[in-house]
Amino acid sequence: MDRRHFELDRGYLNVDEDALYFTRSGNWQEALGTKEHSGRFSPRRAINSLFGILLVFSRAFFDVLHMPTRGPEGFLLSFGLAGLGLLVLYHALRHDLAPNFRIPWSKLISIEQTEKTAALRWLDGDGRERERTMRMPAEAFGIVHAMLRSRAGS
Repeated sequence: MDRRHFELDRGYLNVDEDALYFTRSGNWQEALGTKEHSGRFSPRRAINSLFGILLVFSRAFFDVLHMPTRGPEGFLLSFGLAGLGLLVLYHALRHDLAPNFRIPWSKLISIEQTEKTAALRWLDGDGRERERTMRMPAEAFGIVHAMLRSRAGS
């Protein structure tokens, strides 16, 4: 099987004969260096979430402090612009916020496709069943589904 990679909404999906790799860049060196998904606490994710919450609340705090000097239109405009800024920042950094892990073919349980999404079920590194729903290109779904069927048949 050839190595392939596909762009997802957040990050990339790399596929080869050993595993599915969810990466931030689609780079094969990064993919091969990923670890198997586990339920352990990720301090990086907590720090990113805390940082985002602090940014939103600090913007709101500074706007509330200056509220008497501006009218309600200025207040709404300020929040609208801050929200738009966060949306633009999210779209610019969406691949950087993507998870980075691998799912070995032997631990993949199933893949199901609905009209717009695909749902993967697998056993993580701790032996717990996990599920992830995402929009996946039709070609990627076909490859993963065919590989899962061929692994189940052998």
